[in-house]
Amino acid sequence: MNIPRFFRERSLEAYLWPSILAAVIIVSLVFTVYKSDKYEKKVFFFPALHSRSLQGEQRFLPAANDPEKSIHEYVKGLLLGPADISLDMLFPEGSRINSLLHREKTLYVDMNSEVLKESPNSLSLEEQFAALTKGLEYNYRSIEKIIFSIEGRPIEFSRVSAVDER
Repeated sequence: MNIPRFFRERSLEAYLWPSILAAVIIVSLVFTVYKSDKYEKKVFFFPALHSRSLQGEQRFLPAANDPEKSIHEYVKGLLLGPADISLDMLFPEGSRINSLLHREKTLYVDMNSEVLKESPNSLSLEEQFAALTKGLEYNYRSIEKIIFSIEGRPIEFSRVSAVDER
């Protein structure tokens, strides 16, 4: 067997480090491709500034295998407010989720008492929760019933249609 002189004059150590480097690069590429975060598109509904109309804002949230975690991230994103400066916050600043449970086709959402503070927009509390409901039902089709509470006390609203949905 005739081995070229280039390979005969090199020792095993000369190939070891380039081989290790190549292996590390290949492994990192594989993890980058297969481990990359997946995102799902969600629509958030916020009131337009100085108006009662709701407008949709698309965002990408990290995909979650657990629907409850996905819904929790959606509501947290909604409470942070819109990215578009022509839209207004839906709930007062400081509003937070105390707990969120998704059981079968029912969603239970408990909020802190900050939601009762003066609204940053012209929507009533009932209309704010109707906008939240609209976003949840639009993005999560499996939800059939949503039960809201504030500091553990259930709140009930009739279906709101007073919000102008353009």
